[in-house]
Amino acid sequence: MELLNTSISYNIDGTGNTSSVIAGLRGEVEGRVTITANVTIYPTDLAKDETFDDLTKKNYPNVR
Repeated sequence: MELLNTSISYNIDGTGNTSSVIAGLRGEVEGRVTITANVTIYPTDLAKDETFDDLTKKNYPNVR
C-alpha cells in the first residue's frame, strides 16, 4: 500500500520551536481497502541532531 500525505499540522511551543508535527495519511488497495490515519511525530522520533526545520513534507512519511 502506498501512503499519500494529505495534511500537515505543526504544533509550536511557547518559545517558537516546533514541538510536534501531525501528518495525515491515506492509503488504498485495489479501490476497496482504505486506511486514513493521523500520525504525530515528536522530536524523539527524528534522527540524532535532526530538527523539524531540517525536514520537508516529503520526509514525514519516512520518519521512523
